[in-house]
Order: sequence, then C-alpha cells, then structure tokens
Amino acid sequence: MGRRVLPAVVVLGLVVLGLALVGFAPAASATHWAVGVTYGPTTVFMETDQTFTLTLRNDGPDPVAVANVAITFDWVTSGFRYTVSDTTFNLAPANEQTLTRTIPIPRLVTGSLHSLSVFITAQTNGDFFAEEKEYTGQVTAQVAPPPAAFASALVLCGAGIVVGIVILVLIIVLVVRRRPRTPPAMPMAPAVAPAQACPTCGRPITFVPQYQRWYCPSENKYI
Repeated sequence: MGRRVLPAVVVLGLVVLGLALVGFAPAASATHWAVGVTYGPTTVFMETDQTFTLTLRNDGPDPVAVANVAITFDWVTSGFRYTVSDTTFNLAPANEQTLTRTIPIPRLVTGSLHSLSVFITAQTNGDFFAEEKEYTGQVTAQVAPPPAAFASALVLCGAGIVVGIVILVLIIVLVVRRRPRTPPAMPMAPAVAPAQACPTCGRPITFVPQYQRWYCPSENKYI
C-alpha cells in the first residue's frame, strides 16, 4: 500500500509544480513588444540592384532585443526571405535602428504594384521566447533611368556636335569672304569704222550710219 502511495504523491507534486510555473509565467500580452517599421524606397527600378532601408522604432515601454530582421517580396519564390540582420541588437524605448539590404530587382511590369513583407523576431526582458511579427507594404516598379555617366556622355556628345557645326559655319563664312571678287564687265564701245580717205581729194571722209554711205566734207558729197 505504501509503495502505491509514493508514486501518486510524486505525480501530484509534479502537477502542482507545473501549475505553479504556469501560474507564475508572465502573460504574453503583458510583455508584448511593439516595434514600428518604415521602409524605402517605395519605387523600385527594374533590372537593377536596389538598396532598401528599414528603420525600426521601439514604440513600447520596455527595451526590445531584436534577433532577426528579414524582408521578402511577391516576385520571389514563396518562403524565400532576404536576411537584413541576423545579429541580435537591443532597442531602447523610443529609439530607432536603421538597417540596409541590397535587393536585385527583376524585370516587372512598368507601373505595377508589388507587396513586400518585413519579418522581425524579437523579445523583451520578460518574454521566455522570441516572437516573430510581420509588417506589410507595397512598392511600385518603374524603368531604371539611364546611368549618370551615360547621360553625361550624351550631353557632351550633343555639345560637341553643336560646337562642330558652329566651327564649320565660321570656316565657310571666312572662305567666302576671302574669295576674290570678279570685276564687273565694262560696256563695249560701239564699233567705229576705220578712217577712210576721199578717193578724189585724198582728205578724210566720214561714214554716215543713217545712209550707210561715206561723206566727204571737203567736197560736200557722198561717195
């Protein structure tokens, strides 16, 4: 009889101890941590590596130990997460912590909206276990702008073309100005008939165009 009572007493004692532990365990809501999250940018450029910035703020009354921070997007394989931080750090009340992670952006539809999720695993001093929370948001996909170096090259190329055109115009103007000018043509004097002598008196005679005849002033007659 005594041997049967002993195991029962031990079992009863373990049950009481378990109830006591449960009774003294802090309620989850009493030590629940509250961390706010902001992220950026909200516009992502396709086929580029985009650096995301996450800002965590402790909005609760107790210090929070953040064990892990991860981010995922709807264009990646389900269940895959990009780790932003896997090193535990403490976040005092009303304090902030900024984290960054470079994410490769694939080809998407221009102007399309995509959801993202930020997962934070943390606990306060009174929590037995760390708890994970999910924060959601959206980003808009856009075409990546041309690189700054490429844009600068285009500007320089355009400026070079303009300068080249100006120089070519100046050269043409100088060549035209230096070309010798052709003097104007002198009017031709009307043909004058060669001087003739009167066959009778031997003196000069004059050609009269009106009558198409030669006239001798000395003898006062047409020849």
